[in-house]
Amino acid sequence: MYRLLINKPETIIHKSEFRVYTQRIQLFLAKLTYAVSAWIGFTRASDRERIESFVRRCKRSELCSAKTKTFAEISKVYDNQLFSRIIRKPCHIRN
Repeated sequence: MYRLLINKPETIIHKSEFRVYTQRIQLFLAKLTYAVSAWIGFTRASDRERIESFVRRCKRSELCSAKTKTFAEISKVYDNQLFSRIIRKPCHIRN
């Protein structure tokens, strides 16, 4: 991945290698957001900053789309979705 971070996509010899790394980044972000509402409260600010810096580096090196949200925004979206599902579910223990 270091090689991809220091080189721009147009300078990489094998475009297929770039595509593989892009897919791995997307998979990593998907795994990271799995159950984010449950574990985000147990992280420290330094942990969240490391995740944010990883996303920023991926954007800067064009490994993910420039439209990719920050991790804080992503976790907020998932948290809101979870909360709205709890509210809408009539048989939830809270109701």
